[in-house]
Amino acid sequence: MLRPWIALLLLSASLSAQGRVLMLGVDGMDHGLTKQWMSEGKLPSLAALAADGSFKALVPSNPAQSPTSWASLTTGLNPGAHGIQGFLRLSVEDGQIVPAMSMAERREQPMLTGGLRVLGYLGAFLTGALFLWILRKRRRLAAMVACGLGALLLLIVRWLFASLPETIIRPENLRSGVALWEALDADGVPVTSLGAPCAFPAPDLDHGHLLCGLGVPDLQGSPGSWSLWRAGPVAGGSRVTQMGGKELTLHRQVGSDEIEGLTLVGPNNPLDGERLVVPVALRVDGDGVVVTVAERQVRLELGRFSELVPVNFEWGELGAGVRGLVRFRLQQIAPHVVVLVKPINVDAAHQVPFAKVTNTMEFGVELTERGGAFETLGWATATNPYQDRLIDDGALLEDARALLTRRTAMTLAAAELDDWRVLMSVLSTPDRLQHMFWRDHDVEHPAHDAAEAAKRGDVILESYQAVDALVGRLRHEIMRDGDVLLVVSDHGFAPFRQAVNLNRWLAEQGWLVGRADGERSLDKHLDGAGAFAHIDWSKTKAFNMGLGRIWINRESRFEHGIVSDAEADPLMDEICRRLLALRHRGDDVVCSVSKASEIYRGARVGESADLIVGFHRGYRVSWNACLGGMDEPVVFDNMTRWSGDHCSVDPELVPGVLFSSRTVPDGVAHVVDVYPTLRALLELAPADGLDGRSLLEGR
Repeated sequence: MLRPWIALLLLSASLSAQGRVLMLGVDGMDHGLTKQWMSEGKLPSLAALAADGSFKALVPSNPAQSPTSWASLTTGLNPGAHGIQGFLRLSVEDGQIVPAMSMAERREQPMLTGGLRVLGYLGAFLTGALFLWILRKRRRLAAMVACGLGALLLLIVRWLFASLPETIIRPENLRSGVALWEALDADGVPVTSLGAPCAFPAPDLDHGHLLCGLGVPDLQGSPGSWSLWRAGPVAGGSRVTQMGGKELTLHRQVGSDEIEGLTLVGPNNPLDGERLVVPVALRVDGDGVVVTVAERQVRLELGRFSELVPVNFEWGELGAGVRGLVRFRLQQIAPHVVVLVKPINVDAAHQVPFAKVTNTMEFGVELTERGGAFETLGWATATNPYQDRLIDDGALLEDARALLTRRTAMTLAAAELDDWRVLMSVLSTPDRLQHMFWRDHDVEHPAHDAAEAAKRGDVILESYQAVDALVGRLRHEIMRDGDVLLVVSDHGFAPFRQAVNLNRWLAEQGWLVGRADGERSLDKHLDGAGAFAHIDWSKTKAFNMGLGRIWINRESRFEHGIVSDAEADPLMDEICRRLLALRHRGDDVVCSVSKASEIYRGARVGESADLIVGFHRGYRVSWNACLGGMDEPVVFDNMTRWSGDHCSVDPELVPGVLFSSRTVPDGVAHVVDVYPTLRALLELAPADGLDGRSLLEGR
């Protein structure tokens, strides 16, 4: 009985004797802002870390998009090797171009194979035969028992097979290469990773623990399906927003407190393919609303998010199902009720083994027991309804602060344990708030409003100071002699003042032919064949899909291709020349245009767009252009709330940060260098085949 405890004590003693590495990943922490605020005394813990060790710019991947940079940072590989080349990847289905998410895809897998069915029926037959043999001396009784039992077993097997799905949809991670939590695990190094990007579904680890981060879908399998429900008029009864939400109608009888119509939509029923739906009852209760989900009641207070509410989606007679967690917010109670429903999260304490968000599954239970239920969605902050102007500042900030507080507490709780040698935790809130509120810092932004900015306060600085406070606690409460603290970010930020529709520009240059097709929506056009249905492929030579990625309509690549490989290079050269000459109000718009074949190396270069556009600061590809749209000017003012960005900006113009408590020699640092540096800090041999190198070696 004492052996497990002795082993645990020996492990703890061994880890205590070794130097540990704490790596704090901060999505979007900008080098310029960090340097400015340190010099102004607003980030004292980070300033002290820089003074005691090193602080430098960290150049992101190309393109400077979070999935791409995080994949390079955690594998040490360039995008041509790890294959995550942006938020979106190009898929072709039945000859149609389909924009799809890049980090994972859903694949159908047989569950009830022919062999399993044969074994089931054979088992029923053999069981009957067994009883026939046992009772062979009493032939009449034996025959009756065998026939009756065999028939009963056959009926049970048939019912069982009818209650189980023929196939299941399981996610598959699309990143190539070996991420640091897997590679170090193979080296026997215990790693705890919280918010691990591009890791879903969670890999199996022998020594460590992992909670997936960026890339985890909601229970519908989408990046985040949210809805706003009104007990009042909605044009046409429903509306789909640009950012993928749904505005829907509730029903309230005059004089009644009861409100009907709200439903929670979950995964597909594996038996018939239809969406599983759970009805939700609402009842006005004074200045609040009571929500009833199954037998659980939660009172919503005006202008506040609810706790996470469990919801079970069940199917079949066996009572199989999956459990999610959802949060509600009462937006308005008069003159009519308005309720926001956030995306439904996978419940980390009740997972399915083929779509894990944690390793092990017990780790999800431990995290829940340690700090309560939490949102697992890779992009959990309510930026999309805020961008669609369906929630206000208060709602977004309440949500963002709660998520940052939860991850901070989770990080400190994990750091206090003695079961890791590497602890990696990723905080996403600074990125989300910079996307939404960069206009507060940028007086040249067309949507800048000084009065509104003053009313909000500096929410970006607030998020940086929360990181600074966590760094201080880690240094003073957690770190031991010999430990190293790294703070890294995947990219920095830039103003998003003007939107650029690259498809409209390509059309005006004569390289794309199509008809105007209206506004794009993540709900309608992501993972759908309609995004490019308006394009005349017989006359189109190039098109944009994703955030600043141009594809040549090659004969060798697409069924509808018209450009030969011999024609492709001269065409790309001409596109580059004209893009670099594009000007707006006297300023250059494009800083760089890179050929994937020249900047990438590896087995997956062929999956990339042909050209990667890097805009100057202030410009970014338009939302509609990402999903094939072309019905807007080439360059126009961005009047939306999404006012800061890094995607499609030249990577050299949006550097992230690298802090190290151990001095790092001078020289340029790239995201691919972080994992090799981590290995060097752990005194492990360099890994083969990496594109980065240890920064401890200098340049």
